[in-house]
Amino acid sequence: MRLLPVRTTAALRVVIDRAGPVNAATRALIILGAHAAGLELSGCLREITLLLAEDLDPGVCAALHRLYGEVHTAEAYQASVPPTQPLPPAPSRRR
Repeated sequence: MRLLPVRTTAALRVVIDRAGPVNAATRALIILGAHAAGLELSGCLREITLLLAEDLDPGVCAALHRLYGEVHTAEAYQASVPPTQPLPPAPSRRR
């Protein structure tokens, strides 16, 4: 059993061990948890891609595939939207 850089309960360690090799499983569960918490993951597409190549639990892989699709779609949309033009300065109210 490999040590983790954080303290966990025995029950959480069992969840991590079931998800796959400790390094990849921990990273995958952190990303999936961040997504479930509603955090912005647009910068994590490469990490998700790397995790899809790992030997993880099929359920974890399926969740990562769905998340990859969501993040990829969001990044593609953001790239397709032209940047907004800054608003011109408001007219002065001095008379």
